[in-house]
Amino acid sequence: MNTLNIFIPLLMVAAVSCKYRPLVAEFDEPKIAEKAVRRDNMDERGPYPGGDMRLNEDQLEELKQGIVGSNYRWPQGIIPYIIDTSFPASELAQVKQALQLISNYTCIKFTPRVSQASYVNIVRGADGTGCWADVGVQSGKANTVNIQGDYPSGTCAI
Repeated sequence: MNTLNIFIPLLMVAAVSCKYRPLVAEFDEPKIAEKAVRRDNMDERGPYPGGDMRLNEDQLEELKQGIVGSNYRWPQGIIPYIIDTSFPASELAQVKQALQLISNYTCIKFTPRVSQASYVNIVRGADGTGCWADVGVQSGKANTVNIQGDYPSGTCAI
C-alpha cells in the first residue's frame, strides 16, 4: 500500500468541509439510491455511490441536489481521527503521511482525537471489503474510513 492508496476515503470524509461548488443533478426516478449507486470505478468493491462513498439515508436524499448542506461539514475544517491498531507499521506511516499531506495542502486539518464525539475511525478492512468512507461529519458518532489491506497500489486512497 502506498500513500496514494490512502487519499480518496479521507478526502471524501473531508470534502464537504471545504468550500464547494454545488453539484446540479437531476433524477427522474423516485429511488435516488438506485440511480446514484453506479460502478464508475470497477476496481472498487461495495454497494456504495461511486464504489466507495457510504452515505446515510439523509445524504442519499440530498444527493438529488448534491450534498451542500452545512450540517455535514466538519466544524472549522478540523477532523479528529483515530487509527486502528491492526495496520502494520509501514502502512500506519503511510496513513499518517496522507493525513499530513491533506492537512498541508487543503483547508482540512486532521488532528488526533482526544474526546470529541464526532471523529474519523480509520480501519484496515478485511480482504474483499474495498476502500470506502462515510461522507461528511456524522454528528455525535464515528465516521468510518475503511482501507482494504490487500488493495493494489494506487487504487484505493485516503
